[in-house]
Amino acid sequence: YTMGIRNRDYRLFYSPLFIANQQTGYFSVGLSNDFQVRSLSMSRDIVIGIAIFLAAGTVILGYTIARMITRPLTQLVDTAEAVTAGDLERRTNISSQDELGQLAQAFNQMTEYLSRLYRASRDLNSAVHVDAVLDIVSKTAAEVAPGSEAIALLEDRDGLRYHFGPDVSEATQNLQKLHF
Repeated sequence: YTMGIRNRDYRLFYSPLFIANQQTGYFSVGLSNDFQVRSLSMSRDIVIGIAIFLAAGTVILGYTIARMITRPLTQLVDTAEAVTAGDLERRTNISSQDELGQLAQAFNQMTEYLSRLYRASRDLNSAVHVDAVLDIVSKTAAEVAPGSEAIALLEDRDGLRYHFGPDVSEATQNLQKLHF
């Protein structure tokens, strides 16, 4: 029930009044409409403030996480573009222990192998004699696969014959006994 008292509107609530389990009357509570609206307004302002704070925190956290992901990816792309352009000595310096760090480490290893193969290929192109070629192949293979040996099967007047690189084992030299 709404009632005006002293130029203010009040909402009145009634309830029975019991004393010793007997209803002895009614009691009433009146709250001004201003008080009800003001408390709702204060609650609304607090909720809006919390929502703005949480939204700003979410944006800042999202930006930080995105930068943590995109910065190493950008660096890895820059390194890949440099390697593609021919700079086989370029490496990425990402050192994290997550998946991006593992990718960067694998990329650096791949680039190192490409660099070795490129140097070996360049050296082979400049070598004309079989001994020089086998020497270059032997050194390069030892870097990639330690314990490997370089041999060549060459055509000769009498057929095919093995030619050995430096430091081959006696067992490998026994291939010379085979005739083709």
